[in-house]
Formats: sequence, C-alpha cells, structure tokens
Amino acid sequence: MRSLDVGGLRVFKEDRLVGMLTDRDLTLRAITEGKDPMTTTVQQVMTADVAYCFEDQEVEEAGRNMKGNQIRRLPVLNHDFGRKHAVRRASQSASCYCLPLSGAGHLK
Repeated sequence: MRSLDVGGLRVFKEDRLVGMLTDRDLTLRAITEGKDPMTTTVQQVMTADVAYCFEDQEVEEAGRNMKGNQIRRLPVLNHDFGRKHAVRRASQSASCYCLPLSGAGHLK
C-alpha cells in the first residue's frame, strides 16, 4: 500500500469482491495486536462486510451510502463485479488497486 500510495485495497476471490484492506484495518487488527506480518493473512485483518455501489448509481446515492455506513472509501463496481473501477473517497475520486485473495495472501 505504501509503494502504491493508497489507503485501501479491494480484496477479490475469483472476481468477486470479498473484502477491503485499509490502513486502518492494518493498524487496528494487525499492528496494535502484535500480529506477525509473515504469518498473518489478509483475510485475518481485512474488513469482510464491505459497502459498495455500482457505476450507474447517482453520486448522491453513493454519498448517502457512505454517510449511512460511516465510511470514507466506497468501492464502485460494475454489475459483473469487475475489477477496473475506482474507489470513491469522501474527499475525491481515486484509483484503487486490487488484491487477489489466494492461499498465501500474507501481509509481508
């Protein structure tokens, strides 16, 4: 995340959004709990219940979704759950990178 200069990564398994890993997840669920980045998996610290919107929804609706869920990042998906869409942040639109959830998926 540091090398990409992003605060969040969408996590996919077989082209389906299964979670989001944010800098806050890493801080609260990994670092403060003293978890080893060589053995801790992404799945252990990611947020699994992710709010999202679709690319054809109105911006106002996405904003209500963010406000209602008290979140700052909202993945924007196409109806096929494609990976090539951005994450809407409260302050701006930004690119978001995807992290495939595989057997390894360690934090290292």
